[in-house]
Amino acid sequence: MLQTWHGTPPLKTIGTDVQLVTMPVHDPGKYHQQVVRDSSRWDYLIAPNKYSADIMSRAFRKDTNQMMLTGYPRNDILINYTPEDIARIKGDLGLDPNKKLVLYAPTWRDDEFVKAHEFTAQLRLDLAELQDRFGSDVTFLIRTHYMIANSLDLTQFTNAVNVSDYQDISELYLISDVLITDYSSVMFDYSILRRPIIFYTYDLEQYAGTIRGFYFDFTKAAPGKLVKTTTEVGDELADIFTNGWQPDQQYINFTERFDEWMDGKASERVVNELFDRDNMKTVPVKGDLSALGIGGDQQIELRDAAAIWALNKDFTSNEDVSFIQYYDKLEKPLPVEALEGQLIKSTHTDVLMQTYIKVKVTTPNRDIIGWVSRDDVM
Repeated sequence: MLQTWHGTPPLKTIGTDVQLVTMPVHDPGKYHQQVVRDSSRWDYLIAPNKYSADIMSRAFRKDTNQMMLTGYPRNDILINYTPEDIARIKGDLGLDPNKKLVLYAPTWRDDEFVKAHEFTAQLRLDLAELQDRFGSDVTFLIRTHYMIANSLDLTQFTNAVNVSDYQDISELYLISDVLITDYSSVMFDYSILRRPIIFYTYDLEQYAGTIRGFYFDFTKAAPGKLVKTTTEVGDELADIFTNGWQPDQQYINFTERFDEWMDGKASERVVNELFDRDNMKTVPVKGDLSALGIGGDQQIELRDAAAIWALNKDFTSNEDVSFIQYYDKLEKPLPVEALEGQLIKSTHTDVLMQTYIKVKVTTPNRDIIGWVSRDDVM
């Protein structure tokens, strides 16, 4: 089974990294069990960038050789689209080709639920105020998250269209001149287009602190202005439409960090990896291991319960489970010496996926020699 995932996850915590569980489950342990049970069915998991790959591998308990470092195939269209594609999409939606189009795509709130897996949508953006300000010159496309159970009634507005049921959100990106969002992963996809993004973050402190939690400082990295009122949203839109827009350095830094693999060729890479079982390579590291963070005397300490793998284990094979034992500190840490290292890389991207250290563990009865993950070296 190939898990293509539904968004880029480096902002909001995901999987077993979620510690603030405000969803109906209410129990982090139970939620994590559900995550691991579901992810155990996946043979491969696609990552959109190296930063996300590290997080996804840990959060979904996937082995290094189960991660596809390819970028998302569904985003290829954001590089390969044509003017004819945009005209077709606008025609399918019955939109005036001459009007400005603004896509509003907020994320869902874990604590706004009806019952398990059904959440409500409360439209915090004041469409009436925006209609008074921009009249018929701007059309707002409203896209709620797929987990939202209730349907928004927008019949009173002449400047808004509910596109929540539109099949492919990538096509909505293509026709939009501006994106308004909050903490949704749509920001990562839309930034591929190098178009303006406005962040309507009316509940930033609550969301980051008590609802979900972030991996990085969103306020310092967001590729756009953060605002808290509809009036401020309108001010930003007016500035963009009147004065034009160019990406600033923060926007450029964001795209360089997260869009590196979004080059329009992800589909090709995924097919190559999926049907090419030899898609990993091992690079040995002998002698001085300081580049791997190992001290000069190469005496190290392992985490309790670190997995020790057999010397003949093939880390590029998903089917090789050659295992010796778990490291047990007992009452006193055992002497451990680092002997050499090996780097596991993808043959298609040459990006480092995992590092393993060959160790010798001296026990009262025998020496144990095997491989451990660099992450288990303290």
